[in-house]
Amino acid sequence: MTDFRDQATAAELEKRIREEIASRQAKIRELQNEIHSFEQMLLKARRQNALVKRVDVTRKNSLGRVLVESSVLEALAQTGRVRGTTSLYRDACLIVGTLREGTFRTTLHRMKNRGLIASVGNGKWQITLPGMQLVNPSLSPQSRSTEN
Repeated sequence: MTDFRDQATAAELEKRIREEIASRQAKIRELQNEIHSFEQMLLKARRQNALVKRVDVTRKNSLGRVLVESSVLEALAQTGRVRGTTSLYRDACLIVGTLREGTFRTTLHRMKNRGLIASVGNGKWQITLPGMQLVNPSLSPQSRSTEN
């Protein structure tokens, strides 16, 4: 048993207890950050699952393309401003880890040809109204007419 009449011993014990508390609080923060990351991954997986259910995916490569296109449209819609090819590519790689840059650039140009995004300069992209309507179907004219 510790003799608490000795001030140095009592101070040392208090110091060790405070260090343990700080250590445990750091572990709690770390676990809370992990939980937050897993929650974000779960939300992203649910969105992707809902997207795949909405889109007819018949070919093996179509799933990756749909996920990449969705990533680009969501990134452009969320920021609401022009984004560069490299920035969009990094976001898409988080979704499809095996995505090659050449494939990604081809996907961007096909999306441009379909009118979902527009090029606003050298490697800079912005979302168009049809692209916004894909991200948020409530913006489409048909859904507005059914609401009235």
